[in-house]
Amino acid sequence: MNRRLPSAALLAALAAALLVALGSCAGAPPSAYLNRDIRRNEILMLDGKIMDYRKQLGLQPRPSSWLIQQMHGGPVIQPPPRRAGTACADACDLADYICHAQEDICRIADELGEDDDWARAKCDSAKASCTEAKKRCTDCATPKPSIP
Repeated sequence: MNRRLPSAALLAALAAALLVALGSCAGAPPSAYLNRDIRRNEILMLDGKIMDYRKQLGLQPRPSSWLIQQMHGGPVIQPPPRRAGTACADACDLADYICHAQEDICRIADELGEDDDWARAKCDSAKASCTEAKKRCTDCATPKPSIP
């Protein structure tokens, strides 16, 4: 059985074609899929921070599905107002961090577009977390009436 090996000229032509193909990709901008994945990873990082902050506030890692549904399509929630000298500074700081992460998640979700259901769901969840954290800050800072 006599198998012919490819000629040196053929191998050189294939190598040159491969180099041209690789070289043309080197200067190309990242694909839309790569950009989407990068933006989604940013959302995941912010979502993880929200989970950590919720834990520090004594909340469950995720808001209830009912509250998330209530946030669907609604506006971004504003952070709680800052109160000087509050005894609840930690709770209010965490609420502030959660609400700012929510703003970033929702901004990225807007950039990804209305058809990205995953990003929209993360935005809704972040809004629900901001709402719960804001309530925790407000409840902590509001004096409780004394019972006689």
